[in-house]
Amino acid sequence: MSKFGKRMDSGDVKAIVRELDRWGLGELGSGLRWKTLEDQFGFTRQALNARLEIKVAFDAAKASLAGGLAAKQKNAARSADELVLRVAQLERELQTYKDREAKWLLRWQQIAYTIRVRFGAQMSGIDMSGGSREGLPNLRTTESILKHLDSPIPPVGSSDANTD
Repeated sequence: MSKFGKRMDSGDVKAIVRELDRWGLGELGSGLRWKTLEDQFGFTRQALNARLEIKVAFDAAKASLAGGLAAKQKNAARSADELVLRVAQLERELQTYKDREAKWLLRWQQIAYTIRVRFGAQMSGIDMSGGSREGLPNLRTTESILKHLDSPIPPVGSSDANTD
């Protein structure tokens, strides 16, 4: 039996308003029409529109679906997903650069060791550039960086020796 002959009670109003709230959040799609509510709840458009709570909820849901809250929430969720992917990509890229930096540091330590072994020179004496130092660390910073490379050279047969 159809509800067209039944009067709408407060429970029906609350149920319809809850449903309209779900529409407003974009949970039920974007095709909200009075006909949809008529079919779902069995009340006429005039009966639904006569209730202020339902009319306000319907108008709010329509406004939300027309580019308001629902669209913003969908776009925000999509943007958040894109940002999560971008952060993951940047973390992988950063790790790649960290790995490369560690390999270069090891390589330069091997070069410094080889220079010490073959020529008996300290790195601080070799790292003197005659050209522009713009963008390079100052002498104090360079010395602190190279300090650990200027430690005594281990014996040639030592297990600590790095060889090429």
